[in-house]
Amino acid sequence: MTLPVKIKVKGLPNQDIVRGFPGIPATCPRLEGKVELRTYNLNVMNISNVKIALYRIDAVQSTSINSSRREQSYKVGDDQHLYQAPPGKKAEEFMGMDLPFRVLLPKSQPGSISLAKGAVETTYRLYVSVTLARSQKPVFEYFPVRIKRYDKLSLFRKYSTPREGKVVSPDHIVDLDYLLNQTSFGPGDTITGHVRIKPNPDWPTRSRKVKIQKLSVQIVELITFTLEGEQPVEKKRKFEKHVLAQDIRLSEVAGKLHKIVIDFPSSEIRNRDGVVPQQDQSLPLDSCNGFTTTTQTYKIEYFVVIKANFSHCKDVSIDQPIVVTPFDHVMCMSLKKAIEDAVAEAKLLEPNILFSEPRLYRPHDMNSYMLYGVQRVGSLSSSAKPKVVIR
Repeated sequence: MTLPVKIKVKGLPNQDIVRGFPGIPATCPRLEGKVELRTYNLNVMNISNVKIALYRIDAVQSTSINSSRREQSYKVGDDQHLYQAPPGKKAEEFMGMDLPFRVLLPKSQPGSISLAKGAVETTYRLYVSVTLARSQKPVFEYFPVRIKRYDKLSLFRKYSTPREGKVVSPDHIVDLDYLLNQTSFGPGDTITGHVRIKPNPDWPTRSRKVKIQKLSVQIVELITFTLEGEQPVEKKRKFEKHVLAQDIRLSEVAGKLHKIVIDFPSSEIRNRDGVVPQQDQSLPLDSCNGFTTTTQTYKIEYFVVIKANFSHCKDVSIDQPIVVTPFDHVMCMSLKKAIEDAVAEAKLLEPNILFSEPRLYRPHDMNSYMLYGVQRVGSLSSSAKPKVVIR
């Protein structure tokens, strides 16, 4: 269906429509740009109202054998009116409009994602609604918006601090100590740390018989579906697994550090021919398999799972939570300067002042015709139909 008016959304020159860094409030995350309205064939349109609204769409699938894809949409903030006919008028005549806007992004909004072949998906749409005179329903068009979150970058101090712990076997025969050097990772980043198994000094006779059958470390992804009216459903996906020790007596390695070196998986964005496929405008194009996030319908978590299987001793298993970001450590470090600049820019923003004034192109304005690359010839007050010359 062809709309009676052409609608476009554009960002600032050489800028993405998403400004600041979502997830970092000090950068004032926002959508900033302008809505362009143009008529067809130099026609005049009678406009009563123009407004925009941002929506988030969460979609989940495969929570059970018979489940179908389910979508839930959420309005982000309130409608923003870009134009309203003045009091006493139902509409005004225009040939075009350039309407600037700024939509502040709440801190809690999750990032755009499509994971596990569409099992979970979050996308955003910016709807532009135009109410024309004598029209019972407004016409609208939506535009995809990609939102990335930057609050879990590995450069932040809280994620670069080592995380350590200790677990005692259920029968108290052995102790297992572990340490991860940091807790935030992106695609291709290396997870490092160590594991150490020690016998209980109070039970030397029993611990002497213990044999380590297998000591392993693995990365696990856990998706929890939390659909309204249903019990939570969990879905696990296992990635890289490394064996640190196997078939060895505890007495031979007691107190020894077993190094953890395991790469977080990344996906190839190029196809078999080495070509980057056409990008979906609603989703980021990157090499991450997924990242830590939470919405009303699902939650994605990641763990480093350390397992120790013994003979003559009960097994030990540890699920250490980690944070996963769409950006590897090199990219995180390269973003530091840009984030600092965005913080400085945000301090200069005036809440009620946009980057430009609205531009309204009226049929009796000579400059309005320049939008279409034509020049109007003749007196504006003349009753004769003016000539139009293509420039």
